[in-house]
Amino acid sequence: MFTKRNKTTNISTSESFSPTKAADIVERTVYAELKKFGFKKHGRTLHRFVDGDISQVINFQIEKGMPHVGIRPTICVNLGIRVPESDEMTFCVAEPQKAYFSEVNCNIRCRLCDYLDGGVCWYYLDDDPEETGKDIFRRLFITVLPIFDTLNNRDA
Repeated sequence: MFTKRNKTTNISTSESFSPTKAADIVERTVYAELKKFGFKKHGRTLHRFVDGDISQVINFQIEKGMPHVGIRPTICVNLGIRVPESDEMTFCVAEPQKAYFSEVNCNIRCRLCDYLDGGVCWYYLDDDPEETGKDIFRRLFITVLPIFDTLNNRDA
């Protein structure tokens, strides 16, 4: 399912359009807000540790599309929470072994729109990337950060 916007600016007709650069703008826009909540950027992944070693992950997945056949480039947001005991099959609290973990290392995983409208949410990268980033942050702030705040320790 693709997002629908009232105002769409398709920038794919620009000769200088690059899906990678558009994704960078989306990520930079989201990260500018999420770093206030303790997230750090590692490639296309935003990550923070809570309760010492529990990882909360927001990952951007890009599909560059095939413009020559009319398939537009897209981006979606993957979410995850990693509890080391579940991932490593150990049953003691330990210092994180890495500086960050990616979404594929998480025990609890989903996509951003699974919580909102029941479908996978892919954003077109040739729409306005700053507006896309603002929309993604809004959705993260409303739905995901409260869940991350609730699931921020072993007891939760």
